[in-house]
Amino acid sequence: MDTVDWKHHETAPERIIENAIKGIDAVPEGPIVILFHVKKGTASVLSRLIDRINKDGVQFRAYDPEQHFTMNFWDDNRL
Repeated sequence: MDTVDWKHHETAPERIIENAIKGIDAVPEGPIVILFHVKKGTASVLSRLIDRINKDGVQFRAYDPEQHFTMNFWDDNRL
């Protein structure tokens, strides 16, 4: 799930936390949360987001490049 941090990192970093929690609650079997934390606003809320997610018992795992795949949603006719 995309937290839309690319959009809110400068103007509303708190929205990053809200979007992540909404996405996690919507997919209880374990969504993948995407953060582009090279942005200052994303980094500023990252520790609070991790604390909040930990309280919910969500498991963190290291990124595994072997499981990575690319999908271009712009050309996806299913959407």
